[in-house]
Amino acid sequence: MSMNFFQSPLKMIVVHVFLLMGFPTEPGEGFAGRVAPNRFYMQTGPRHILAIDPDSLGAKTIYRGSQNVLIDQLKPSPGANNFVGFIEINSEHMRPGDLGYALRTLVVINSLGKVIAKAESVICFAWSPSGDSIVFTKGLDYGGHETKLEGIWVFRLSDPAHPRRISLLGASDINWTDFNGRIYIAAREVYEIDPKDNHARLTNFRGIYFSPDGRFYFRPNYEGTGFELHETSSGRTISLKSIQQNVVNYYKWVSPDQIVIGDITFEKKMIDPTSGSVRKSFSGKVIGIDNVRKTLLLMRDKSLDKSLSNPRFERLQLTK
Repeated sequence: MSMNFFQSPLKMIVVHVFLLMGFPTEPGEGFAGRVAPNRFYMQTGPRHILAIDPDSLGAKTIYRGSQNVLIDQLKPSPGANNFVGFIEINSEHMRPGDLGYALRTLVVINSLGKVIAKAESVICFAWSPSGDSIVFTKGLDYGGHETKLEGIWVFRLSDPAHPRRISLLGASDINWTDFNGRIYIAAREVYEIDPKDNHARLTNFRGIYFSPDGRFYFRPNYEGTGFELHETSSGRTISLKSIQQNVVNYYKWVSPDQIVIGDITFEKKMIDPTSGSVRKSFSGKVIGIDNVRKTLLLMRDKSLDKSLSNPRFERLQLTK
């Protein structure tokens, strides 16, 4: 099955950065042996992952992938377990012109870098709102030119060896929402799946990434088709002010009424989704969101992308 309009952005990006949010009910090991309330996670280079202490902002490498893999889709759990998931892509066996496929393995690690779970042949994935389960599209990636999709699957972290298939649909992008607990998949159209009974229905939505309260959603800039922001209830397209939507490649909800977007440069804009107007412009890589301090964690030094022996971070207050 070829991926078309909703082809997932599976390009090998040098740095993917996100924050692991949530506060554990049980103590975790801190950087100095203390209780760790949460972690920022950050990819550096093609195969290393850092954990960043939210208080001291000290960073250390917790995972080093092997030489023949690249890490893609780094996604922290939204739950209290301090886990983070990512896909390891191994295309070492492929040669130009081959019809062979790249090996894509979903890996879940804890805050110390220990592997908690794995799943093979994963195209894309998403965490459940509680962080105790993962939904993923299973399939084979034939060198990025064509992808054979094999349905939607779910496994619980308590039993990762026994995933269950919840749909025969294929998806090139997937999201499990917090506001209504539904799974949304982007194929050629957007489908909604109720994980309680696995019922799937076709929707009129043009994207799958909803604001925390579900009032708005966006469609990423899939293969240069342009970033779009919509009101959920009416479907209204919200015009973005002073933004080239076809070059947007970073998008992150930071609150129900704020979204940060950016392009391939360090320049970012904080957007009011009700009007599409820019609330604040700033420069830097967004490492993640600190919900306690109501700040974004930024890294501004471009030279640190390849060498993070002494990373420096700054906090930016979220706009009210």
